[in-house]
Amino acid sequence: MNNSADSKEFVINALNKLYDFAIKNNFKKEINKHLPRDKQLKNYWKVEFLNNFIPEIYKYPLDICLESDVFDQREKEFIQAAKGAAGSSFEILSNENDLCIYNFVNEKEYRAILINPKALNPSLNKYFMTKLIKFEDNYYIPDIVDLLEDRGEALLFVKELLSTHSEAMYKDNPKKEEEVKNLLDKIHSEFIDIFGNDEVLLDEDIASEAVDVFVDFIKCNYAEKKEEAIKILQEQPSEEAALAKESDHTLVFVLKDKGLYVAKHYNVLKNIYERKTSSWVYTEIEKDILSEYFFEERVEYSVESILKLYEKSDDKEKFLTTTRHIVYTVSEDYEFEEFPDIKNSSLLEILDSLKPEYHSEVKQFSFYTLNMTSKTADELIRLAKESIEKIAQLDEEIENYKSQIEECIEDVNEDESKKRPGRNEPCYCGSGKKYKKCCLKFDD
Repeated sequence: MNNSADSKEFVINALNKLYDFAIKNNFKKEINKHLPRDKQLKNYWKVEFLNNFIPEIYKYPLDICLESDVFDQREKEFIQAAKGAAGSSFEILSNENDLCIYNFVNEKEYRAILINPKALNPSLNKYFMTKLIKFEDNYYIPDIVDLLEDRGEALLFVKELLSTHSEAMYKDNPKKEEEVKNLLDKIHSEFIDIFGNDEVLLDEDIASEAVDVFVDFIKCNYAEKKEEAIKILQEQPSEEAALAKESDHTLVFVLKDKGLYVAKHYNVLKNIYERKTSSWVYTEIEKDILSEYFFEERVEYSVESILKLYEKSDDKEKFLTTTRHIVYTVSEDYEFEEFPDIKNSSLLEILDSLKPEYHSEVKQFSFYTLNMTSKTADELIRLAKESIEKIAQLDEEIENYKSQIEECIEDVNEDESKKRPGRNEPCYCGSGKKYKKCCLKFDD
């Protein structure tokens, strides 16, 4: 291996060549045409701008670079590495020689070379966002995307990222990947052991409690939690009792490769798809439920449950027709700059275009599975609970202060009333007048 070519200098030269090429081809101008003013690109150094899409030519700048003859093979290998670099938030563990950093997304420590050392002051900034590029035997940070104020801000970024790219949790971390695989196996086998099947329709009144207990059992492995889940299931009202009170039902189910899912008001959704009449009429309540399933980012209205219904459907074409009718009807309550053309789309394509948090090709496991295996999610939950407890404590202290102030006011008023002279006695102010002719009017 060449000592000079395999050094930091090679990466700096490759980056500079990249940006020169970007400037020459007006990438920044072309990208900014389609970005809001507050999100327009202002800096050529940061690699993430090269991942922006250029609508006119339906290409990414890095793909154009890879197609160009300007770059040699080794430079293209670096560009390919930059293209595959995943963004994350990091914590600086030490900065002796290279940076030692902790990746909050995949829960792994790295030693990385910071290309632009002026972008970060480790003594002042402990948390930051960047794209970590793995090239040959080293990890490189081209520049800092954003400096973060505290750990909470770093964790929140991870939560947002994992909600749409759950596979990022174990990317470049085989140990974490094995942990996730083992967890998925446990979720699947324990769910079947407790509920007797890979799906269970629960009365809405007990579904949330059952899910919480099951999640606690998987995370903590306490036998009593498993017994508690079984007991909750035994308390499930009979089908006749549920029908008598027209109860809503929640479908709780597991997928072997994705984990635990929840689908609220599943009986309503199922009923809509099973209607034989072609004149679909939706009540306002049904429309609200359908909007959650097709347009909103709510984990309790799972896209996977729609796919389950589709798999069980005997008439796939009717199912698609119903789906399109649902989408057109419910979309009347939303504003779209450009509504997606779904006339000839498959069910997956329809769901991909409407549910921002659902990506059929990359989403590896469910929100509930994330919360069971992600240390970041666990820490966020803990911080949220601590915040709630602090708020409750502050509320209690405020109420105590209010009570103390009210008692003080009452004591002062009582003391004042004791000090007051009779109406015809000399006023306490020393004016020589009778009290009724002097300060009585002010005291009242």
